[in-house]
Amino acid sequence: MIRLKAAHMRGKIPQSCRNHGRFSRQALMQFLVLILSVLLLPATCKKAAEIPGILLKPPGEGPEVTDSSPRPGSGGVKPETKVYLQFDRPMNKRSVQDSFSLSGTVRASGSFRWEGNRLYYDLDRPLQPGESYELTLSKNASDTEGKTLALPYYVSFFAGSRVDGPGIESSIPAPNATGAPPGTAIEINFSRPMDESSVEKAFSINPSMEGFIQWSEDSISFRFMPYKSLEVGRSYQINVSSDARDREGIALANRYSSNFQVGDDFESPEVLNVYTSGNPVSLMEGRTGILKNSTFTIKFNEPMHYQKTLESVTLRERNGSPPVNVELSWSENFTELKVEPSMALEPETEYRLRVGTGAMDQSGNTLDSPFTLDFTVDDPSGELNSGFLTLKEVRKVYPARTRIFEFGEDQINELPLPAPHEAGWSSEFELEFSHSIRKSTALPENITVHQIAGAFSSSVYIESIKFPEDGRIVSLMVRGLHPNIYRLSIKGQRNGIKSTKGQAASSTRMKSDQVVYFRPEEG
Repeated sequence: MIRLKAAHMRGKIPQSCRNHGRFSRQALMQFLVLILSVLLLPATCKKAAEIPGILLKPPGEGPEVTDSSPRPGSGGVKPETKVYLQFDRPMNKRSVQDSFSLSGTVRASGSFRWEGNRLYYDLDRPLQPGESYELTLSKNASDTEGKTLALPYYVSFFAGSRVDGPGIESSIPAPNATGAPPGTAIEINFSRPMDESSVEKAFSINPSMEGFIQWSEDSISFRFMPYKSLEVGRSYQINVSSDARDREGIALANRYSSNFQVGDDFESPEVLNVYTSGNPVSLMEGRTGILKNSTFTIKFNEPMHYQKTLESVTLRERNGSPPVNVELSWSENFTELKVEPSMALEPETEYRLRVGTGAMDQSGNTLDSPFTLDFTVDDPSGELNSGFLTLKEVRKVYPARTRIFEFGEDQINELPLPAPHEAGWSSEFELEFSHSIRKSTALPENITVHQIAGAFSSSVYIESIKFPEDGRIVSLMVRGLHPNIYRLSIKGQRNGIKSTKGQAASSTRMKSDQVVYFRPEEG
């Protein structure tokens, strides 16, 4: 009996016991789900952070943004990119526009425009390359039925290919440099190719000066070359404002400013000596015997500025005549300047050689005061041609005895001659000069005889011009003389009679024309 009861018990479970078993299994399943959720929570939250906001919207009937430009995760966009939001249904336009904002590191103004369920924000100007922007639509945006967004919509992006601005990597002269040469060109080197026009507008130098800019082929660097030398001892500041932009239009990351000082030599140069060619004795010691064909050498105490010094040197007569044309040339080390007149100097004439205060050394220092040297072209030993050619004597040697004439406008020399021939008298004159005469200059146009007064008709003329063995004498045979007053003219100056060349000097000439008045008479 006991065994049968037990068998009965196994075959039939009471109802209360069966209900208790179902409850226990359900509770167990719920407990397991709870434990699993707790274990997976960190990973789930991490993944959720990576999902765009548009996909995390809780289920509901509110409006949604189905597309936008730029889109979430766009990063860099083109400056001309269109800005819009696309909705899944008709929207309350006013609420959307009031909930919309586009802000960034620079202002992005624009106007709204709708096309169906799409809101455009038309920019007044393209986005600024290198600048960051945030497009936001708040939860207050609603559809036409008043239902609002479940979550705000947010997009972060930047314009262009990058957000870092270009920089200036170096400049010449270096910041805080001293000893920059006066002829220095200022050089700026950037980190990448630049928009040349914007850089030139952003560049300045203080004190300001005029010059021109030369760019490298890759537009990474430029040189500013001043038209005038920088001033020795002065400090300069170069500036490049943040208005400078690269080729993409991205502004300079930081305004650039640099200072430098010109020169480290502040001593004025000096003229040490002046020499003439072939003579080691300084003209500053009062030396005489200076040839009219002399070349002068000015010696300085240090290397000089090539052009500035040339512009400061003059040679002229002491009487205030215009400067003599000279050819100037430098020694290799720029300490000696050769001054070579283009034409022979005037004999027996005082000159002044001057070096003005514009003369500058290579550090930009100028002479403290003008240097002047006065000298006279005179007769050096053995070289007569550095003096003027002079007409020493005019005499009648035929016919009858020799008669010497006096020069001058107020002297009329009486010339006794034998009874005249029907055609008039003939007479031989000799002109004696201080130098041997170059025969080619004793031309009829340089030696003339003219009647200036008298009642007798005359056809006076010079029949011949001869040169005796003594090269200093010119012989004239004059025919057709009558008892009139005549003028014998011997032309001087540059186009007149000249001497032969000397050993170290060119031919010389008379300083002025010479005239002799005479009147033939029977006697």
